[in-house]
Amino acid sequence: MARLRLPASPWSIPTCAFLLVLALGPCSWAAQPKPLLVIYCPSTPNYGQELARLIRQDGRMEAEIQTVESLDIFKTMLYLPNVKVAIVTLPISNKQSGLDSALEWFFSQGGGLVGIGFAGSESATGNASQTVFPIFGTGYRPGTLDPKTRKFNMSHAKEEDDEISNGIQDFTVPDHKLVLSFNPANNTYAPKSPAVGEYKVLFREKGSGAPSIVKYRNKGVSVTFASFGADDFPTGYNYFRRFTNTTEFRTLFTNAVSWVWNAESKYDASMAKAAEYYGESRRDLDRVKEEAQRIQRRSKDAKLFRTIITLVVAGAACIAVYYVTFVKAPKPGQTA
Repeated sequence: MARLRLPASPWSIPTCAFLLVLALGPCSWAAQPKPLLVIYCPSTPNYGQELARLIRQDGRMEAEIQTVESLDIFKTMLYLPNVKVAIVTLPISNKQSGLDSALEWFFSQGGGLVGIGFAGSESATGNASQTVFPIFGTGYRPGTLDPKTRKFNMSHAKEEDDEISNGIQDFTVPDHKLVLSFNPANNTYAPKSPAVGEYKVLFREKGSGAPSIVKYRNKGVSVTFASFGADDFPTGYNYFRRFTNTTEFRTLFTNAVSWVWNAESKYDASMAKAAEYYGESRRDLDRVKEEAQRIQRRSKDAKLFRTIITLVVAGAACIAVYYVTFVKAPKPGQTA
């Protein structure tokens, strides 16, 4: 199947919305049996599919899962009422134009989010790296390279125990980069935390002490992994299968998705508003239909009336012609 490529323009979002309506069908959200979980994975479709597989295998979320590579389509989908949770995984720090405002809106509505890799980097998600995925990332720290295996390893030290980190102790996995805020003067971690909301560091990277997994609740809820920004290439340093097969990553990731799934507060409210809106729209449509039928009936009645009048006038004209021609006409021998 060919992949949809959309131009970056001011009309991209309306275009995507129109295409989604065409693809999904009118009011198909209302017939959707399960809430929607969206995974945004630009340039890493295989990693996105693996994350989706882990969620399905876990079995705790009754979700319809879609993976998306297009930034414009993903931003548009965040505004759909049936999206309950979104996962953002970014392997590099390329700027994602307009993604921050879409994420902030979704979060402000009570949505649930999981950010992975450079999702917490200012260079990729802008202000959302502080307000949604509070890593405050201004750079990254590489893992420790093992020259024999040609793998980078990242060590994580447990900070707090809760429903996400329960059962997992300190661990080391093959991983390439950790996003963090740092002091450029001495290249060390510069601690930062959001001024509002409930902010909890579950794990820290052992070498720098920077948070590697953060749980956050404000208007919405999020869990941010400051590492695991993988790619799809088996020969690359950050190939995703090097850590997705570990018990630690699978447990922490699925626990994080399960937590935001159950803690978010957007879905029910959005669906209720959507039902109210479309219900009112349907009532408006019914009123317009009734008015159209009334006008049609009036039009038919008016047409019938015009036909009768025409026949009456025509009959009167015939009578007048007959009267003038035969009744009032001069008799033989008479002058007109």
